[in-house]
Amino acid sequence: MERADFDLAEELKKLPEKPGVYLMHDRNDHIIYVGKAVVLKNRVRQYFQKSRHVSPKIERMIEQIAWFEYIVTDSELEALVLECNLIKEHRPKVTVLDFRGMTYADAQTKAEKNGLKLENKGEVSSDDYDEGEIANQDPESGKEVEEGTTIGVVISNGKGSVEVPSVTGDSEDDAVSALEKEGFKPNKTYAYDDSVEEGKVISQTPSAGDKAKTGDTITIVISQGAEAVTVPD
Repeated sequence: MERADFDLAEELKKLPEKPGVYLMHDRNDHIIYVGKAVVLKNRVRQYFQKSRHVSPKIERMIEQIAWFEYIVTDSELEALVLECNLIKEHRPKVTVLDFRGMTYADAQTKAEKNGLKLENKGEVSSDDYDEGEIANQDPESGKEVEEGTTIGVVISNGKGSVEVPSVTGDSEDDAVSALEKEGFKPNKTYAYDDSVEEGKVISQTPSAGDKAKTGDTITIVISQGAEAVTVPD
């Protein structure tokens, strides 16, 4: 279908009274939302009703819709499975902002407006950022991540003098030992990762080579291996 030929009013009339999955596209032809419906006609039309009551996040999404498409299924269960597969394939991406130099409160507000979440991972000394400002973040700015991704940030508590060792790629025990040896407090989190062996460190915040104070918290993300996918019977 040519996007210029898409007539919203006419396409809404054509929606079938059957179960299925619908995909919303923006003006750049990016898929910005995937959803399932027991009755496609009823569900999709709800997005374009003036009397709709939706969350601010969904309202922002609706404002970006340029056109939609749908796939009819034989059952609601089939629609559920198809929706899961399409979400994994087309899940909307968000570009990570640069939160460094912001206060946590300001960064949190900006993150929410851009479909991201923020989590305080502790404090670190910094020669580049004043006390109370975000000094490090993971993932880094400019990276494309799935909408709703949590960005871990570390807040500056002033200048420091101890260099943070590199533990990325180390085993969990080796990484903890290396950090404790330098006087740091390891904070362990876990995440699935297809490319990093289970039990190995995926990333660390602050980064290796950064300056920190004895007693500062160093957050390490440890791989749980590849995530198992469960398909409904």
